[in-house]
Amino acid sequence: MYQKALRDAYGRESKYKSALLGMQSTVVLPSMFCDHLSNQLAAQEEKKNSKKNAPLMGDGMPRLLTGDKFYN
Repeated sequence: MYQKALRDAYGRESKYKSALLGMQSTVVLPSMFCDHLSNQLAAQEEKKNSKKNAPLMGDGMPRLLTGDKFYN
């Protein structure tokens, strides 16, 4: 009777382990995909920000815009 109960418990444990492995595998692939997309988005934002921070005049020095040509 105890042997049968032990075998039944091992059978249930085996089912639980296989279910757990199945759940873990369904989480791993989307997680890897999200990490990949996150890296791509970060690279795009970094590239976009590098373009925004480019100096306007080329030498990096500020210009005082007070002339009549500028205001006209």
